[in-house]
Amino acid sequence: KTDEIMQQAYDMLSCLPWCGDIRGFDHNEPLHQLVMYASRAWLGTMHENQILDLLQRELLLKGSRIEVAGMAFFTTLREAYNCRDTGEIGEALVSGDRDGLGTMVNIGGDHWVSITLDFEESLIWYGDSFGQDAAEEVTSVVEWWTFHHTGRKIGSRKLKISSQKDGFSCGLLGPNALFHFYLPDLYPLIDVTKVDTERVRLLVRVAQRHLDQSI
Repeated sequence: KTDEIMQQAYDMLSCLPWCGDIRGFDHNEPLHQLVMYASRAWLGTMHENQILDLLQRELLLKGSRIEVAGMAFFTTLREAYNCRDTGEIGEALVSGDRDGLGTMVNIGGDHWVSITLDFEESLIWYGDSFGQDAAEEVTSVVEWWTFHHTGRKIGSRKLKISSQKDGFSCGLLGPNALFHFYLPDLYPLIDVTKVDTERVRLLVRVAQRHLDQSI
């Protein structure tokens, strides 16, 4: 399967122009940023947003009532700003229009962790690929936000996630934990010996989204 996904990547890249922006996502980013998926570089906010968007669209196609929020969501909560996006999600929480929420959070500027909120069970699932307990800077903000909108206290559970063995795979393993949580039959937890292959698989998916929008 590694050879197969590599060939798909080669074929996909041969169809892409040398310049321009990545299409099909909320924010236009230069096409050359795709190469980051095929490297061992730390994946940044742009890449996390793209991966989360892939999950959101897949859930929507399946009729799911789960909200997958981009990186701006938690940043806004942490800074205690009252922006429209978080307000709308909060209203959806209260009204029952959404069953849950999933997103990624940056810790310390160099590490990604996963969080999913189960509105019905009043639970936050927290996944850290290094196996660390939930960071108070995350749980305190989420607890404040959910209590503000619902008046209910929220419990905490550990999210299943692959154990990171390097210094750069948190941006891959974190979103994978969300895919596995919401779509376990389609997305197993990543085998950490195959992180390079899985990054190329993401490259193919993002590039395919771009090509689909270019037709």
